[in-house]
Amino acid sequence: MRAFLLCPSCDPTITDQFAVDLLPKNDCVYEIECPSGHRFSANIFYHEFQKLFEVAVDSLADDYYREAVGSFAASYERFMELFIRIVMKASGTPDNELAKGWKSSLDNLSASSERSLFYL
Repeated sequence: MRAFLLCPSCDPTITDQFAVDLLPKNDCVYEIECPSGHRFSANIFYHEFQKLFEVAVDSLADDYYREAVGSFAASYERFMELFIRIVMKASGTPDNELAKGWKSSLDNLSASSERSLFYL
């Protein structure tokens, strides 16, 4: 995944943004070195579906088609989960009702499919 950053140590009026290619990590903390040689840590947060999508694209580029398909499917499921949560929250659904709905759907998934692993 590519991120465009500004170095906190460089003068922003002199230097421009620079691009950094990052591999997705669970902790989202990256050690970065700017073109001037300054090292700094950055917390770059992505949604779970974005990380899974990046893994899928990398797998596809490396000819790991089975892993790519699984990661694309997991990414899609996570995206739909986020979308549904946003729509339900925007429509005024109380948090306790939303939690009950997800628990019910997870119980049904765990009884019938290995896809429930993506929701845990």
